[in-house]
Amino acid sequence: QLISLPGYPFAEEHYSLPGTPPTRSHGNVAALHPLLERNCSTLFEQRYSLTLTPDRFFLRDHIVSGQAVVPGAVQLEMARAAAELAGLTPLTHISEVAWLQPVIPGEESLELALVLDPEPNSVRFRVTDPTGRSYAQGRLESRHHEAPTNLELDKFQSASELQLASPDIYQRFRQCGIAFGPSFQTLRHWSTTGEGCLAELQLPRSQQADAEQMVLHPLLL
Repeated sequence: QLISLPGYPFAEEHYSLPGTPPTRSHGNVAALHPLLERNCSTLFEQRYSLTLTPDRFFLRDHIVSGQAVVPGAVQLEMARAAAELAGLTPLTHISEVAWLQPVIPGEESLELALVLDPEPNSVRFRVTDPTGRSYAQGRLESRHHEAPTNLELDKFQSASELQLASPDIYQRFRQCGIAFGPSFQTLRHWSTTGEGCLAELQLPRSQQADAEQMVLHPLLL
């Protein structure tokens, strides 16, 4: 039996399914991930975007030579999260990373895009802006890898040759022209030996809400 539909627009009311986890947001934008706000993909490419504004913690507290610069670790986590959203799991390797130029938004907002280009057995990623300027690129892979070896921390600490506490560490960074604000001051202690270095890091309480969603956290990498 044919029935007629109403000739007026349907009400645009949205309802969540029971048990659907809430999405985090920045401003009025529902986010896919703390560093990816929108899925802008088409039939021809996988693309995710993030709007950079001066109030982002990784810009406000990451000043290099007097300018707010997007940390490289932010771009790596964007790539990792985009690969996960696109179905590349488990992601085990990030390689051939090239930093082409620094991302310096200035006082204006800037839309940063993470583009995925599939290749045989891997995926290429690019960090770009609306003008087509590229900032970073690399390769993402999901393949077998050996389990990491355990480190004997007590033995390492007892052999330390140089030890630095948090105030000394960040004073040295400032002398090099890098000013880390409160959220980036995660290093609590640093010690070195002839075989390497050992650092103790603590994530600030203000940044712990999104910690579970980030694998390569910009404040810890």
